[in-house]
Amino acid sequence: MSKIKSVGLSLKNNIRDIQGKAVAGVKPTICVSPVPLTLDGYQVGFENNGVNCPGLSCVTVQARCAGANQGPIVTYNIPQDFFFSPVPASFQFNTLGAGVSANRVLTVQGFNTPNHYYYRMCVSTSGDVKECGYKKGDPPPTCSCP
Repeated sequence: MSKIKSVGLSLKNNIRDIQGKAVAGVKPTICVSPVPLTLDGYQVGFENNGVNCPGLSCVTVQARCAGANQGPIVTYNIPQDFFFSPVPASFQFNTLGAGVSANRVLTVQGFNTPNHYYYRMCVSTSGDVKECGYKKGDPPPTCSCP
C-alpha cells in the first residue's frame, strides 16, 4: 500500500510544481526570445503508453504562450505497474493564480494480484490541489472537485 501512496504523493508534488511555475509566470526561453510572448499558462496532459512515454504512464507539460503550445514537452513518468484510470483530459494551469481551465479528478491505479490499489486527487478550477486519498481494493476512493 505504501507504494501507491508514494506514487500518488509524487504525482501531487509534480502537479504543484507545474502550478507554481504558472503562478509565478515562469517563461521558457522560447517565450522570451527572439520576440517576447505573453505566457498564458502551462498545458498539462496525461498518457498511458503514449508518444511521450512509451511503455509507461506520464504527465506531460508544455508552456502556452500567445495562445499556442511553445517549447519542449516535459514529462513526469509514473512508475511501471501504475497507470491513469481513466486517462484524464488535459487542462491548463493559468498564470498569476488564475486557476485551471476545468476541474479534474486524477486517478492512478496499480495492480498487485489479486488487489487493485488506487490514489486519487482533485485539481479544481480555483487552482486548489486536493488529495482525496489512497485505497486497496475496489472501488477507488471517492473524490469530488468543488
